Amino acid sequence: MNENIQKLKEWVQESDNIVFFGGAGVSTESGIPDFRSVDGLYNQKWDYPPETILSHSFFNRYPDEYYRFHREKLVIEGVQPNRAHIRLAELEEEGKLRAVITQNIDGLHQAAGSKNVLELHGSILRAYCSRCGRKYPADMMNYGTDVPSTGQLIASAHSTEEIRKSIGADSLMYLQTKYNMQSARKDSAIASVLQ
Repeated sequence: MNENIQKLKEWVQESDNIVFFGGAGVSTESGIPDFRSVDGLYNQKWDYPPETILSHSFFNRYPDEYYRFHREKLVIEGVQPNRAHIRLAELEEEGKLRAVITQNIDGLHQAAGSKNVLELHGSILRAYCSRCGRKYPADMMNYGTDVPSTGQLIASAHSTEEIRKSIGADSLMYLQTKYNMQSARKDSAIASVLQ
């Protein structure tokens, strides 16, 4: 075993105060594409660069285009937690892991059983009006055919234009990841280190 991996494994075994910080590389093994690899979102052709589409200013200006991208590229059916997600949840249950801080929006850490998950970019599993904070079904954002309208749920609380501008803020943070953990995709090194 690589000396660095062995050292990390020892640290995990000896510690009871771990905080895990992860990003796209943790979920690639579950079938969710990362951003910067050859097949990643940033290397796919769209009318606008994905990093622009995922910006708050783009969302405010072109909500129709944002939701087309959101539904085609950010909502992925049938994904399940992988070994890394599951092992992190086990470490939390064992009292070793204090928190998971993730850049991912997929909810796979929670699906694996992690309780203390801090989502830096929100989640596609939650939706609310950023103006008044009222929640509404995420399916409206993830599976609708138009820009979601909370008109049915928030009866005339805001003008239609205000609603169009404010919906979906929980999933719109910049979805850029600084750390692309290729090892999680190639050989699940993250999970093997944490075992």
